[in-house]
Formats: sequence, C-alpha cells, structure tokens
Amino acid sequence: NADADITALYSNGTTTSFSGIANTNVYVWPGDTYTPGGTTSLSTTNGSLYVYGTMNAAANSVSMGGSFYVDNAGTFTHTGNLTFNGSTSVTYNQGDDPITSNVIVSSTFNTAPTPGIRVTTNPMSVNNLTINGGTNYLSLVGNNLTVGGTFSNNGNLYLRGNETTTLTQDIDSGTWVYTGDGDTTADSFTIKDFGATDYFNLTVLSTDGPTDAFSLGATMGIGTNMKMLGGGVIASIYT
Repeated sequence: NADADITALYSNGTTTSFSGIANTNVYVWPGDTYTPGGTTSLSTTNGSLYVYGTMNAAANSVSMGGSFYVDNAGTFTHTGNLTFNGSTSVTYNQGDDPITSNVIVSSTFNTAPTPGIRVTTNPMSVNNLTINGGTNYLSLVGNNLTVGGTFSNNGNLYLRGNETTTLTQDIDSGTWVYTGDGDTTADSFTIKDFGATDYFNLTVLSTDGPTDAFSLGATMGIGTNMKMLGGGVIASIYT
C-alpha cells in the first residue's frame, strides 16, 4: 500500500471495501488491470474511481460517493449495478465507449442548474438507468444520453435541451428539467417529444431567464405538472 491516506483495504471473499478518510480516490493506472472478485465499495464521502488502465468488474456491484472517470485509453467492463450515493457535486465521464452497467443515481446534491451527478466530456451510454427518488439528481450538461435497457426516473433529470436522448421514456414518475445553456446569449431549445404522453412532470428553469426560448416541437402530453420558472419562454405551443 503506497498511498498513506488509505488506512485499510478489506476483502471477505465477496466484498472489496476501500476504507479510509473522506475524499480517498482509487486509481487503476495505465497498463494495470483490476479484476474485483466481488462488490467494490468506495466511500460515500467523495470516494472516486479513476480508470486509466483496465477494470473488469463483471456483474459485481460498484458504488461510490465521488466522481467516476474512465480515460479514453482505458477500459471499464461491467454488467452489474454502478451506484452513485454521495451528497456533493461530482462528475461522470465513462470515456468515449458505451458501457453495459446498470447505473443507479442516488446523489442528493441539489444546486441548480447542474445538481447531482454531472455528465462531462463524453456521452452517457449505459444499459439500465435508474434515478432513485425525488431528492436524487442527474445532470447531462449538454452531453447525449443513451439507455439501451430500462429508464426509470423516480427523481430529476436536468438537461440543457440540445442533447440527444435515446431511451424509452418513463411516463409514470419523475421530472425532466430544461435549463438552457447559461451562456447569457439568446438560444432556442426544443422540448423533446416521446409520444402520446411525453413527461410525468416537466419544468422549464431557464438559467438565462427570458433570453432563451423553449419550444414544443409536437403535441405535448404531460402526466401531472408543467412548470415555468426562471423566465423561460415557450416559443410555440401545439394543442
């Protein structure tokens, strides 16, 4: 153990627990391969995982309270649950390749316009995606989202509005929040159409106030509530 701030590394045959002070990070360096034999659990207080080499997690659960980073030259192979359970602002960058993890977002960090887990640099492309509850948040921050399996939104998905989202919409729970890009200049965004019922809850929370315009590109079906906050403007409404 060459890292003085990691106080212990425990394994009971099924779980690898990185137990140390808050903000302790785990790195898989270039040329190295990490193949856990069971669950990998990092600290819920900013325990982050950085993969520059190869991590073969198989179907074992991986959880962390901090950031997740896979270098474009790295490899993260995983078919199990990848859980984010922290309460501070952290980032998600899976590298430039899709992953087959089942991502579970339980982040409670709530500071608009990018609360919770913030997707950075590369698109988010996963198997299943679950936003656990009403106090949990995922922010796309202009990055595309692809969910190949089940999308379950029981919480809050924040997006600018210019992202491409490829998924089967969850229409019986959750909130989508459109924020615009916050660049202080006038922009137009189209609220996405998903079919007869498009959203359970829809909120427009324009970070640029009335400068940005949000338009409905098709007939919009809202299951419960639609809110206009922060001065965003609906440019066109289909009925």
